[in-house]
Amino acid sequence: MPQLYCNAAEGRTAPSMAWLIKFAERVPAGYTAGDIVSNIIVPETRQHGCRYIDTVPVNQCGKPNFFISHRWGSPFSHLLTALKKDIGDKEGNNADKPNVFVWLDIFAVNQHPGKAQDDDLSKLQDVIKQSEKTLLVMDNDGQVLRRVWCLFEIFKTVHFKGVQQLRVLAHGVNLMGLKDIFIRLDVGAAQATNEADRLSILEDIGKTIGVDRLNNLIREALVDSTKHEVEQLKASSHDEEDFRFHYFSALNKAGQMMTLAGNYQEAEPLMRETLELASEAMGARSGAAASCVNNLAEVLRHLGKFAEAEPLQRQAVELSEELMGKNHPNTATYLGNLAQLEMALGKPAAAEPLLRRALDISIKSNGAEATDTAVLLNSLASLLLDLGRLNEAEDHYRMALAAVRKQLGPDDPEQVAYVANLAGVLQEKEQHQEAEKLLESALQLCKRTLGPQHPMTATVMNNLGEALARQKRIEEAEPLVRLALKVRIQNLGTQHPATANSLNNLGGVLMGQGKVDEAQSAFRESLEITEKLLGADHPVVANRLNNLASVLAEQGESTEAEEMMRRALQSRMKVLGEEHSDTVVSLNNLASLLFQQGKTAEAVPLYKQLVEVQRNLLGPCNPVLLTTLTSLAMVCHQEGMSVDTLEALKEAAEMATVLHGPQSVEVQQFSQFIEAVQQQPAVRRTPSSSTGGPSSKDSAGSPSTKRTGSSSSTSSATSSGRGGSKVDASSKSSSGRVSTDASKSTSGKLGSKAAPTAGSNERLSKLGAAESGKLGASPKTSTGSKAVSSTAAKTGTKSSASGRLSTK
Repeated sequence: MPQLYCNAAEGRTAPSMAWLIKFAERVPAGYTAGDIVSNIIVPETRQHGCRYIDTVPVNQCGKPNFFISHRWGSPFSHLLTALKKDIGDKEGNNADKPNVFVWLDIFAVNQHPGKAQDDDLSKLQDVIKQSEKTLLVMDNDGQVLRRVWCLFEIFKTVHFKGVQQLRVLAHGVNLMGLKDIFIRLDVGAAQATNEADRLSILEDIGKTIGVDRLNNLIREALVDSTKHEVEQLKASSHDEEDFRFHYFSALNKAGQMMTLAGNYQEAEPLMRETLELASEAMGARSGAAASCVNNLAEVLRHLGKFAEAEPLQRQAVELSEELMGKNHPNTATYLGNLAQLEMALGKPAAAEPLLRRALDISIKSNGAEATDTAVLLNSLASLLLDLGRLNEAEDHYRMALAAVRKQLGPDDPEQVAYVANLAGVLQEKEQHQEAEKLLESALQLCKRTLGPQHPMTATVMNNLGEALARQKRIEEAEPLVRLALKVRIQNLGTQHPATANSLNNLGGVLMGQGKVDEAQSAFRESLEITEKLLGADHPVVANRLNNLASVLAEQGESTEAEEMMRRALQSRMKVLGEEHSDTVVSLNNLASLLFQQGKTAEAVPLYKQLVEVQRNLLGPCNPVLLTTLTSLAMVCHQEGMSVDTLEALKEAAEMATVLHGPQSVEVQQFSQFIEAVQQQPAVRRTPSSSTGGPSSKDSAGSPSTKRTGSSSSTSSATSSGRGGSKVDASSKSSSGRVSTDASKSTSGKLGSKAAPTAGSNERLSKLGAAESGKLGASPKTSTGSKAVSSTAAKTGTKSSASGRLSTK
């Protein structure tokens, strides 16, 4: 029977680090905090019904320096290691300090239900006030952010003492892999072992700040606390090895937290410095360096710096293969991230084998029905969808959904991403009723399990609105898209990529209703936010520019529309290259606008360039190329360039013969046009700089060929006139991590002009994300259970906390 002391009564509620390390020696391997309570603390204090702290010798406990917020379901060894590395040196040595006292609920709170336990829990806020700092111990799967006690402790720390007194301990934790959990953080849906505790905490929150505001406060606090830690260490800069380790850890942590929050421009310099420190300390070919290279590539990808990110991501793959092995889960994660970059660069053929190899590694390592495998199946399905292989895409989405339902159960909201993606491919196959039914069931599941104000609920609302808009049910679509925007503003604020995406989607719906003034306002605001967050040359900004240009052209504001289209084209040429599908769309849109304005002299070289690019990409006989040749012939004819006109018409006529048959109406019209042009003097000249309207030289007429460009994935309508530039949809991740919002690729739409879309179907993705770089150790595995935009947001199984008697 242990000797009892009056520690708690005299304010000594926290054991010393020296005592804690000694105590840990008797804890069996693999024990969680909950196991310790059940198998050590409760049995040893049952006779007296006391707190465990009252069994600790007086000289080994005291008033708390640190309040420890943690999850009972995590291994106790993980908690101890995190504390030792924070309080001691980089190896966790010299942490056994007798004068550093840490408050842990398992010791300080009476673990026997009754009045004593209730009194201890009621005093928890006083302990937070009394402690110097609160240390939040993150776990590998982020479940600490789903425990209502832990979220409540973060709230009270910030409320009483500010974010500077909160420190996140994340040694060995892949923070970037927690993107889904971070974005979906919801105090109202957080868990507690004791339902009465949960309700009591929510009542307190409701009276003080409210759940929605608290969700935002906690996300901001997690980011701001890591930034403060870096600033504090910089101010005390010195050269000792232990300092460099702590500075590296703080820098890496802050960079990953900013990435989670979508603050990519702030994250980039931190990630660069983190990589430099890792390379200096551990070597450029170390596991830590590989992890940091991967993280930097991820941030650069988000910023649209694809050309710079690709070699870095290849380097991460090579290092992982060298250090971990070709079949290691880390290698699969990095391969998935590289595939994402290849898709962004318009190289789907290069991306497919990378994803298939990553999937093969996951099946061998984890099994065909594992959650990580489901993530990669989802990513591959998204790639196949972008390649137009709809049946294969549907099969892979269904396999992914079946696997994740088996792992998580039919009512787990994590499956929503997979349901929404399956609905997306069904829309592409014109199976609208089944797609709508899936999205409605997903929306009801979100509302039931996450609540109507949750970011994931907003994403599904957006997709359902888009599905209705595609069926021309615009009046039903608008309120859903508006509500999704409202929820995102409440949860994420106005300056967030997801909010900008919702504004863009709303603009598309308003365009579909003919509300062009409101559409312009939404598109313009979306552009301003996106450009501020991601920089002027990001591909998403080019999409926003194109969409705004489209509505400006519709309003007759052709001068500003032209300026926006030129900016979009210049950006895409610079970032994506001449032959990327998005660049081709921009080239076509600008040429079409100039033609519509009567600026045929400026349109001629653009159409010529477009013909060459499409010929290289699509081959010598293609409906899209036929459309462009027809436009080229028309602008050359208006400029009096009869030789150029005839060359374009003859090639078009030969192509129409192959595509439509020698007796078709199209071929007859081309023949008539050719005959009319041949009667005019032969002229080949450089187009004049005239910007006047259509010339009287158009008397020969033009063939009314079918404008058969490939259809947009968000609208099957194609324009038959020469105006009407394509509105880019936003935010379809090419590979599948809940992408909340990257820009939708227009691959395959090489110059076709679609009618304005009613918004974008946000494809939810999940693939492999970055690891947290650890100085002095190889990176922790984060197999692709994250999104394939490449941040890894674990969609994996939820680990619930072990049964906790005093509850947290």
